[in-house]
Amino acid sequence: MSARVALHELDKLSAAQREVLLRRAESDLSPFIEKIGPIIEAVRTRGDVALIEFAQKFDGATIAPGRLQATPEDFDRAFDETPDEVIEAIGFGIAGIRRFHAAQLPQQMWMQEVHAGAFAGERTTAIPSVACYVPRGKGSFPSV
Repeated sequence: MSARVALHELDKLSAAQREVLLRRAESDLSPFIEKIGPIIEAVRTRGDVALIEFAQKFDGATIAPGRLQATPEDFDRAFDETPDEVIEAIGFGIAGIRRFHAAQLPQQMWMQEVHAGAFAGERTTAIPSVACYVPRGKGSFPSV
């Protein structure tokens, strides 16, 4: 399957074209949720055994027990089989994402004297776990 990325230059689109492009679908996903419910439950209760069965059923992939996790060799092979322009595009995206989010990082600690001898400030400390947000809409992004 070949995926095509559509590039749009916003400054060359009319207001109407921009509106259509930027509009996000708010689809009713309930029919899909009903279909995937049994799959989620099977994986929840039977774990890797269910994943292996579904890989065979949906993808025709035969996976031996204990081989569900990708190996370093799998990653090397995938990298070798990926066209250079795709690797370059992913690298370009990674660089932009890192640059943007690095600018968002708060200072580890800052203080301000609010009155003579009285200071107030903030200290940022990493937390051990977080929730995950997966965006909805028309886009399909490698970062997700």
